[in-house]
Amino acid sequence: MQGVRKKGVVCLAICLVAGFVIFANRVAESRRLDAIIDAANESIEGRDFAAASAHLNEYLAARPKDIPIRLLAAQTARRNRDFDIARKHLRIYQDLDGPKEPRARERQLLLAQEDGGAEVVDLLESCLSATPPEDVDLACEVAIEQMLNFLDSSVRAGMSILEGPRGKARDRTELAIQLWFQRRPGQADQVQGLIWRANLNQWVNLASTHSDYRRALEIDPNHFKARTSLAMSLMNYDAREATQHLELLHQRVPSDQHVSIQLAISRRNIGEFQGAILLLDEVLLRTPDEPNALLERGKAALDLDRPAEAERFLRQALDRAPNDPFVHLALSRCLLLSGKESQGRHHEQRYTELSSEQLRAGERQAEAQREMRKKMELGLGPPGT
Repeated sequence: MQGVRKKGVVCLAICLVAGFVIFANRVAESRRLDAIIDAANESIEGRDFAAASAHLNEYLAARPKDIPIRLLAAQTARRNRDFDIARKHLRIYQDLDGPKEPRARERQLLLAQEDGGAEVVDLLESCLSATPPEDVDLACEVAIEQMLNFLDSSVRAGMSILEGPRGKARDRTELAIQLWFQRRPGQADQVQGLIWRANLNQWVNLASTHSDYRRALEIDPNHFKARTSLAMSLMNYDAREATQHLELLHQRVPSDQHVSIQLAISRRNIGEFQGAILLLDEVLLRTPDEPNALLERGKAALDLDRPAEAERFLRQALDRAPNDPFVHLALSRCLLLSGKESQGRHHEQRYTELSSEQLRAGERQAEAQREMRKKMELGLGPPGT
């Protein structure tokens, strides 16, 4: 009898230990997953949507049926412009019988962010109304970005954004940015608001644009986008300061091809032709077919009065980008300097033709946006209404 009792005690002890281990593992797993969600929310607050998506995907690998987190993952992927991944999360959300209304709303934001279109006006107006939607911040973010894209394409097509429907669109976008500043006091969101406002003002008030970029860098000196944008906006006004910002960016990310090419252009602008060539040669060593690097390398050789060397790079650029008018323009100058007048005139003519084609393409793009403009004309009132 005692032996039976002992066995019973031992079994009970084993069960208790096993139960404790299972409980402890579940607690540890729960804490781990809570920490992952905390990290995801922190990344979202800092507008690092790529990191946030990685955290959310890790969480969902353990808890794939968590409906609210699935929706958050879709929103975060969309904000990171990973539209296919966002759709995948929404499909799973639907398969899990997630509430229809949030899914429909997120799909609307996804389509608006991906394609723009007339519905962006409705989003903008809903955010500025007396009764904004519950997801006003998410909607406002999409509306501001898409309206800035629309205004940018309008300017590129030679249209005024100071009057008429585009002027009203610009005023309403400015109000939406003001709303963003009021509703989103976090550091990363304030910096984003400053970048948006700088982009909005770049066509009408460059001093304000520079001021906003500088303010963004005061808040976050390591903000790559703010420093890049400031450098680009300074290229034709203060080439030396632009070069300083680009040098900092290049030191941080020497593999960033866009920064390297822009730094080479900036070095050329301040007369550092040899420094530009060294930088462009590094780019071409990694990517020999990069047309912009080839173009700038040829122009740098022309700066040093070496047209034969320039022609070699410019013809390579032409092979990679035969319809780039600026390649033809640079090659025309190169050939004329080399005494090849007939060839030079031919590429000068191609530059004129291609530039005209680009202008007509911009006009066609503007015509394709007629639905959006019509909606603005009918639906947008004066600022503040």
